[in-house]
This record gives sequence, structure tokens and C-alpha cells, in this order.
Amino acid sequence: MFIDRIKLENFRGLGEIELSFDEHINLLVGVNGVGKSSVLEAMGIMLSTFTNRVKGTPGYTKKLTNDDIKSGTEELSSTVFMQFKGEPLSWSTTRFAKDHGSGKTQSSELDILNNIIKPLSHKLNEEQKLEEYQTSVPLAAYYSVNRLFRGKANSNDIRKIKYAPLDAYEKSVSIDGVYFKALANWFGYRQRYLESRQGKSASANDLQLRAVERAITTFLPEFSELRYDEKLKELFIYKDQEALKLKQLSDGELCLIALIADIARRLAIANPALNNPLKGEAIVLIDEIDLHLHPGWQRKLIANFRETFPNTQFIFSTHSPQMISHIEPKNMWLFKRENSEVVAFRPEKSLGMDSNSILLQHLEVDEREPETKNELNKLFMHIEENELEQAEGLINVLINKCGNIDELRRASAIIKRKRLLELDE
Repeated sequence: MFIDRIKLENFRGLGEIELSFDEHINLLVGVNGVGKSSVLEAMGIMLSTFTNRVKGTPGYTKKLTNDDIKSGTEELSSTVFMQFKGEPLSWSTTRFAKDHGSGKTQSSELDILNNIIKPLSHKLNEEQKLEEYQTSVPLAAYYSVNRLFRGKANSNDIRKIKYAPLDAYEKSVSIDGVYFKALANWFGYRQRYLESRQGKSASANDLQLRAVERAITTFLPEFSELRYDEKLKELFIYKDQEALKLKQLSDGELCLIALIADIARRLAIANPALNNPLKGEAIVLIDEIDLHLHPGWQRKLIANFRETFPNTQFIFSTHSPQMISHIEPKNMWLFKRENSEVVAFRPEKSLGMDSNSILLQHLEVDEREPETKNELNKLFMHIEENELEQAEGLINVLINKCGNIDELRRASAIIKRKRLLELDE
């Protein structure tokens, strides 16, 4: 399952925009305020139509609102085109402003969607009655920029929760926080359930629990075993063989582990019969994937996500030059504002570019702060005017400030050549 393309018209700050996607990895890149998050939010809303029909709760589908309609326009429309079980699938949603119509949302092509999903939904409901789960569900999840939350497990929740594949959809396309409470509840439930039936060591070999651990260690090899402490109602993780509460981790570690573990947990719930639940099918949208992460981690993210979740389509928004330099242009949309309208296009190059070039060409950020840039411009003007003593004095000032950077070495070489030419004359 994957999103093939999406077409939006008058959604928030966007005019008309149509984007196609790779079935594995995609980046949405651009400065703040150009619509990357809006595209992800629109896809999250559209995916809720899919997930709620699989669950049999179409009435709980997220709706477009008047606040989503671009200022100065009368209506917005959103159309998503997907591949599901090898079949093309699409549906549209239109919202009319109250001042120009009903103020309601209309959807089309839902009969086709319902007919395709009905056999899966029926099978899942039958299994739920028997509490014997063999059928996988394709996961759809959206992680907003506000995805980090610290929380403890609730022992009452652990006792009453019975996890079925459809529980993978719990708040999956409206995730304002990655709740460690949800992870701890599930981990505690699974651990207690197994050990009550098969003995103390049963959870050590559980495919679902180990899948979550395996996902974490792929990204962060220094971390290993996860363990739920019944007395403290806390999840512990081992880092370099030392047991730590999750809340004792750094923000960067916590943010990345929370995200990876939540995706892995949902895939484990959605695929109860798979030997490797991480190979389940999914569409995962993540806003500002680089949030709180060290540049060294950012550089490895794309390869790690691709390796860990091989059948998941990821659509990320990012400002990270480290990520941009590790992906081909065909997997990337660059957003820019031109003549007050947002446009999105494939860049000519990205893979292998250095960070300064990416900042300058793709993210519209000068590689030098303005004062230093002005001083460098002044330096080369001195050289051009043959004011070599002033140029040499400015080079000394800038070396003390910036170190012997490339521009200063080049300026010194030009001055040296000019001095030699003067001697020849």
C-alpha cells in the first residue's frame, strides 16, 4: 500500500498543487511557511477516511473545516490516489465555505473505497469475536511536529486492554504526541500476558516485543533490551549495558526512540501473524523528521528507515542538509514561494551535495552570516582596486575572527600573485 499522488486546491496557504510519490522514501523540503506541513496534514485527513472504513467507523473520519479553505477562495478540494492490494484507489473531498454554500464537506468515490475495504473489515470483525488474530491490516500514521510526550503506564489500562490488529489505528492519523504511556501499556500488557501463560522468560523470545527492540537498535546500536518494571510502572532501556528509565534519556534520544518504537509497536499490533512485523505494509507521514536530532543521526536516517521498515512508504518534511544530501532528486519535492504562490518542483541535484550548497540553493540560507559576508565582499573589492595593504589588513582581522577559511586563502593567493607581477614590472 502506498500513496501514488495527491492533488490539493486552495488548502490553507496553497493554491493548486499536485505531487507524486515514491513508494518508499520521500522528502518535502523548503523554508518555514511554504506549505510542507499543510501537505502532510491534508494527507493525514485523507488517510483517516481509509483507516476509519477499515475499522468500520466512517463517522469518525477527520473532516476539512472552513479554516482549511485558502483566504479569498470559496472552496477547497483534496484528492488522493493510492495503490492498495495491487489495485488503484482514489477518493476526493471538497469543502465549501459557509458564505458560498452549505459549509459542509462532500466526498466522492467512497463506494469504490468501501467495496475494496469491506472484505478486509469483515474478516477482522470475525477474528475479533473469536479473539484469534491472523489477518494483517495496512498501517497509516501521521506524526505532527508536536509528537513528544513523557508518560507512565497505567496498570488498570494494562489489565483491560486486549490488542487486536485494528488497535494499530488508535489515534494513528492525528498524533499530536508519541505517548510513552501507550508504548509502556502495550509492552507491559504483552510482557504480563506472555509470562502468565508461558513463564518468566517467555517475553524474551516474543516476536512482537523483539521487533520493537530491533527497530531501536538499528538506529541506535548502543541501546539494547527494553523491559517493563511492574512495580515502578516504567519502561527501562539498556544503554551500553546500563538500565535507564526512558525519561532519563536526552531529548534527541527520547524523540528518536519514541518515534521508532511507536511505528514498530503499531506494526507489531497490525501484523499479529508475521514473523517479522516490521515488514508489514504502512504509510507513515512525519513532520520535521530532523527535530532534536544530531546531524550524525540525520545523515543515517534515510538508510535506517529503509532497512528497518522495508514495506513502509515514508513521507518526511525536513530542513536537514544531511538528509537532503543522501537522497536523489526524484525522491524530493522542493517548495518555494514565487509571486506570492507556493510551487513545488524536483531539484536538479541533491545527492552528494555539501551542506553549504544545500543551504544556499535549496533552503535559501546564506552560508555566511551578513557581517562576515559584507567583510569578504569588501576584501575582494580592495583586491580588485589593487588596494593590497588594506586587503592584507582585513585578511588578518578575518583570520582572527573566522580562521583561515577558503576565501581568505584564495584572497592571499591572489595578493601574492599581484605582488609578484608588480616585481616583474
